[in-house]
Amino acid sequence: EGQWVIDLSQLSYMGSAALGLLVNLRQQIKQSGGRLVLCGLSPQLLHIFKTCCMEKLFRITKTRKDAIAAAC
Repeated sequence: EGQWVIDLSQLSYMGSAALGLLVNLRQQIKQSGGRLVLCGLSPQLLHIFKTCCMEKLFRITKTRKDAIAAAC
C-alpha cells in the first residue's frame, strides 16, 4: 500500500521481463490500495511502452516532482 514512484530516467530500454515485472508490481500495488507512478521515460522507452499499449496501464509523468505530486 502507499504511493510509489519509479524514476526510469537512467534507462533507454527495457526488455520483456522487466516490462512484465512492472505490470506485476502495478497489479500488486493496486490490489493493496496503493498508487504507482512512473517518471523520466526516455523517448525510446516511451515508444516501447506505447508499442505495447502499456502507457494506458500506468500513470506516466515527465519529472520526479510531477510523479510525487501525482502519487499523492
